[in-house]
Amino acid sequence: MDRRQKLESPNNEKVSQMKKAFLWTTLALAILCACSRTEERSVNAAPAAAAANPDADFDLEKFVGSRYYGVYLGGKRCGRSVMKLEKLQYNDKPAYRTSMEMELNIAVMGASQTMNVVESTTFYAAGQMAECLSSLGAAGSFHGVVQGDQIKLTSNLGGAKTERMLPAPTNTLADETAVLRLITGGPAVGDSVNCPTFDATHGRTLKATATVTAARKIPYNGIPTDVYEVSVSIPEMALNSPMLVGSDAEVLRIELPVGTMKLIMRREDEEEAKNSSLKFVEVLGASMIRPKGKMPDLSKAQSLRLQLTGITDQECIINDSRQSYTKTDAGYELLAQKDTLPEEPARIPIKEAGVQEFLKATHFYQCDHPDIVAQAKEIVGDETDAYKASFMICHWVFGNVKKKGTATISNALETLNTMEGDCGEHAALFVGLCRAVGLPARVATGLAYASPYRAFGGHAWCEVYVGKWISVDPTFGQPLADPGHIKVVAGDGDIDSYRMLGAISKLKITVLPPKEE
Repeated sequence: MDRRQKLESPNNEKVSQMKKAFLWTTLALAILCACSRTEERSVNAAPAAAAANPDADFDLEKFVGSRYYGVYLGGKRCGRSVMKLEKLQYNDKPAYRTSMEMELNIAVMGASQTMNVVESTTFYAAGQMAECLSSLGAAGSFHGVVQGDQIKLTSNLGGAKTERMLPAPTNTLADETAVLRLITGGPAVGDSVNCPTFDATHGRTLKATATVTAARKIPYNGIPTDVYEVSVSIPEMALNSPMLVGSDAEVLRIELPVGTMKLIMRREDEEEAKNSSLKFVEVLGASMIRPKGKMPDLSKAQSLRLQLTGITDQECIINDSRQSYTKTDAGYELLAQKDTLPEEPARIPIKEAGVQEFLKATHFYQCDHPDIVAQAKEIVGDETDAYKASFMICHWVFGNVKKKGTATISNALETLNTMEGDCGEHAALFVGLCRAVGLPARVATGLAYASPYRAFGGHAWCEVYVGKWISVDPTFGQPLADPGHIKVVAGDGDIDSYRMLGAISKLKITVLPPKEE
């Protein structure tokens, strides 16, 4: 089979490995780090007032130390974590650093890999943030240093460093300890507190609210213990993460949805956390949804009708030129269609004002890097027809990037260097190459049907502007994505893709027969 034939055959054996199940684990870890920093606040520090400075009569130092957790995914012990509070000198000033280090064993499409995650934030004792770090080890890192009224953010992806200056975060040590103030104050059910957190990966402050949802007594280590059930809500992600906190503000359990699975951190003693054996957990099933009814041959179908139930996040109901929802008594009916091309495809480089945002270089889509630019020009040559250029790039990415589940932060440059990855890497490289030749492109995230698994699952593909936006799937080798693609989040980036975690947790899909013409 030559490449052109492979391009037109999404059921190729290699393409059957197209699931972006690892997407859920990566995103879950990022959210968990944000939530766990909130939890570290509740374990480690406690100003009693809402000001940036801790109360003078509160001895923060007595909370200095480490707390250990076992990590469970789908009910199996697959990792360990430690949360720390350290007292230190930073720029010759007293400071405190909260951190979380996690080791997580996962399997992605049978490929076992260990992820090492580090999240830390340093605050001056006076309250202001000084430094932050978000790292997946060799997979990449994001480091922020506050300089006056700005923060210098350095990303290290694909062996290339990118620096940018942004307004300094406004969250303080008081925000880091907001949950502790809530718990140690003897709250009533329904009491809540704001606890914003800065996300170094995306350079933005996430709003977060912790709410006491219940108070009860449970046996813990054989001793009756008063505990609070607390829910941390992050609206940008449509995330609600439940946790169990002792009346002494000791975090006993954190729970995070990972598609149809749950990621749980449970408090343990140091010996148990360090010495317990770990299993590798296959995460492919976390995003699998098997539909009822008979699926059509998507290689020939121009449209697909589905009945969807269990959708709770209304922002995931996206109507655009290729998919439309109709509210029904049972939920929603979705009509998904294959894109059509404009009568006159645009010419590259595209100058239209409304799409210039999707030509910019970012730390995920390094379209201005010399290697990306050179490869894009080699693929496209002198072609100026926007759709033909898109086709050529899709063909090249599909035929040259090895299909492999990877524990990495999807970005164009690293994918070009390694020439392997799952759908996130295929999509990132496609976007980077398109932008390098003046072709607006972005990543789309949602569900796609995989006939080898007879299921829909979490997937990343692309949208490219050729005079109109069309969907392209470089992982499947589809210059026009088949109608089995359901876009679930509208944003172009991981921060928006977090919504997928909750969106599919209760989703059920039924295939409907096509309507008669």
